[in-house]
Amino acid sequence: MPLIAAIDRLLALAERVCRFLAGACLVFMLGANFANILLRTATKTSLVFVPPWTTVVFIWMSFLGFYSLYRLSRDIRVDLLVRLFARGSRAWDVVINLVVALLMAILLWQWPTSIASQAGTVPMVGLERYHLTIPLFVSSGLILANALLEILRGPRAPADDGVVLQGMAAEG
Repeated sequence: MPLIAAIDRLLALAERVCRFLAGACLVFMLGANFANILLRTATKTSLVFVPPWTTVVFIWMSFLGFYSLYRLSRDIRVDLLVRLFARGSRAWDVVINLVVALLMAILLWQWPTSIASQAGTVPMVGLERYHLTIPLFVSSGLILANALLEILRGPRAPADDGVVLQGMAAEG
């Protein structure tokens, strides 16, 4: 299975790149807003580009972080479903990955419609509106690839990464 291992390495690299870019977005937002607050305090003027760019960069950060959270299994899970199914059968992972793959495929299928409906530019930023959603579709494609890879691998024993879901700590 060298092909699966190679794809897994590429997806791991993509996760690190997405995480780095999401972190860079956060650093930009914090730095720009901190500078804007200082400037406003000191000179009673502000950097007018900071609020609209903060909004754009926040959206990008959220969408870029979307794949990283999924890949690192830090996504939100429904506690009841985890208790009912995840511990009972490793095959349940395949079902979950099929659902995730289907949802991401539907989202990607809607990409052309979404892009076509986003006319105009973001005020005070100058970017076309569709630029806001590009990271969403990139993350969705990566999640689809990751889910398909997990389906190809088949059910495996859950990794013990030290993460305990709230409410389940007393059970384990």
